[in-house]
Amino acid sequence: MSRKPDFLVIGAQKSASTFLQVCLTDHPEIWMPRGETAYFEDPDYAQLDAGYLDRLLAPRAERLVGVKRPNWIGLPEVPARICHDYPDTRLIAVLRNPIDRAVSAYYHYIRGGFLPALDLNEGMLRILDDEGFRQRHPRSPEITEFGMYHRYLSMYEAFWARGALLVLLHEDVSKAPEESVRTIYRHLGADEGHMPTTLAARPQAVVYHLGRLRALRRMALATSRFDPTRTRRIGPKNRLAEAAFAAYWRFDKTILAKVMPNRRPVLSDEVRGRLVDHYREDIAGLGEMLERDLSAWTRYPARAAG
Repeated sequence: MSRKPDFLVIGAQKSASTFLQVCLTDHPEIWMPRGETAYFEDPDYAQLDAGYLDRLLAPRAERLVGVKRPNWIGLPEVPARICHDYPDTRLIAVLRNPIDRAVSAYYHYIRGGFLPALDLNEGMLRILDDEGFRQRHPRSPEITEFGMYHRYLSMYEAFWARGALLVLLHEDVSKAPEESVRTIYRHLGADEGHMPTTLAARPQAVVYHLGRLRALRRMALATSRFDPTRTRRIGPKNRLAEAAFAAYWRFDKTILAKVMPNRRPVLSDEVRGRLVDHYREDIAGLGEMLERDLSAWTRYPARAAG
């Protein structure tokens, strides 16, 4: 027994894709598994058999089923695999100013144990300039690469051609969440009259405070199992470790968040200028692709980045 996915949420990381997942699963006609499904990327695609995703979705009675993995927008091996395996599915992407997205991802990777807890500007310069740093922390290039939206969305040409790829902007979702959710339901052919009760949800709030992040990072490293390359967390070491991390995460959110509050970081003029230059050509191409004015994404000097 198998069932093909009706849709895939392909990205982008730290751009409200989890919020969209929450709103989608609130709809009675739609089901998605919790969390993310890494099937199309390496090494999963070679290790799992071709029916894995179909079997994952097969037991569901909902009319529409799909999975989410925001990393898929920035991995070069993924588009061809999706096009080959599921050419008739629909795709959804939500994109955020790539500079602000990179800042949010930077802190997210520290919390997960994939980056050291360095000052934002120092860390960004190392990602941009320090090859040794990138080798020691092999996931660090994703911080900038996952914001090259035009480069990777261009690989989904077949989906563009038949109107099967829906692209939303993070700022639109933030300003008009109801309209954005209805647009997604319409794209999938679901009842647009349903309005989710989760529009105010913020399921992936970022921790910016370096003191809190250092502690969360230590807990992640102490309680988690990683693959041999230390580029992926594959689960807790044991049930005790899982409970310990969950307890500390609750302590951080309920106690430490009050006494060590978040203050949104500010990129220096130098670093923001470097990132603007890094993304300028890709942003221009994306603007033409979407027929949207994205010039605001390339403006600086420094400002708060959320």
